[in-house]
Amino acid sequence: MKSIVSAAAAVLVLAGCAGMNESECLMADWQMIGFEDGSVGRSQSNIGEYRKACADHGVTPSLAQYQQGYAEGIRSYCTRSNGFDQGKRGVSYRGICPHDMEADFVEAYGLGRNYYVLSSAVSSLNSKISRSKTRIKSLEQSIAHNVLVVAKDETSGEDRIGLMLKIKNQHSEIRDLKEKIPLYEDELVHKQAEYASLEQPVFY
Repeated sequence: MKSIVSAAAAVLVLAGCAGMNESECLMADWQMIGFEDGSVGRSQSNIGEYRKACADHGVTPSLAQYQQGYAEGIRSYCTRSNGFDQGKRGVSYRGICPHDMEADFVEAYGLGRNYYVLSSAVSSLNSKISRSKTRIKSLEQSIAHNVLVVAKDETSGEDRIGLMLKIKNQHSEIRDLKEKIPLYEDELVHKQAEYASLEQPVFY
């Protein structure tokens, strides 16, 4: 039993690996590889990569067996619940589902995609706020340092003018950042409320 499980595990690893060696090509269960590719949403065109890899070893994959396995695997992938999960994770849909399952899959995918879009927006706004606050702190520290340098007797007149211009620009940047932060925060509250209002669908 242990050897059977190990062999099955090896086949699953093979399915995700285009660079197959001679032994893998000779021992390949093309129906199982097709099933694995379909069940995780890989493109059926993967058979072309297997064909290239195994051609060097004089082995031709069985297209019929691969397609048979793929047809079974893709149906386990194209469920409504998985469509929702793929959309929520931000995985791109490449139009691979069978016609009779695609409408339900795409509908659920769209619901999941709403979660992904809003979650990404919340994350982006949090990052903008954090970066802005960090930048303000850095600018304030730089201004404090530059003011001290300007006040030193050994600072030349030309350097003093350059530093004063730099300080002016830094104050201007701080004002701009402080104006943007409340806008980011307001939008963040809005996006968080939108995310909280989304309903987790139940799939049967």
